[in-house]
Order: sequence, then structure tokens, then C-alpha cells
Amino acid sequence: MKDAITYCYYKPDELEYLTNVLKYISYKYNVPISRVRDCLNSSIRPFNNTSLTYTNELYNSLYNNGHSLSLKDFLERVVYYLIRVKKKGRLF
Repeated sequence: MKDAITYCYYKPDELEYLTNVLKYISYKYNVPISRVRDCLNSSIRPFNNTSLTYTNELYNSLYNNGHSLSLKDFLERVVYYLIRVKKKGRLF
């Protein structure tokens, strides 16, 4: 997930098509795209299963009024939050 967020942070245009992000990560780790997609979807499962409300701005932007987030929506919300907070500074 860290690689996907970092890749999208520095190349926000790649968020238009999720397959570009998945292809990059699968090439980097030499694994199939389906495995990358499954791993990333399982990493956002806790956000989709929670019903708690948080006071943190990032958690509030991730909480989708009880609806589950898709992988693309999750990446978009996290990356746009980081761009707004960091103002294009170094992420890691």
C-alpha cells in the first residue's frame, strides 16, 4: 500500500486508471496484477468494516457514510489529502 500511495502521490495523473498503478507495483515486485489487487483490497478492508466516527480529518475523508470504499477511491482520498497537507513536499 505504501508503494501505491507513494507512486500516486508523485504521479497523480496515474490515478485516472487503477491498472497503471497495479502494473507498476506488479512489475516492481514481479508478481501478477491479480495478486497485487487482492493484497491492496485486503489492506483497506478494516476501513470498510468500521462504523466508528473519527475526529481526524483523514479518517473522516476515508469514512464514506457506511458505504465501502473501492481501491481507487481509497487511493484518491489518501493521495489528495497528502497533497493538500504536504503541499508537494517529500513524502517519505
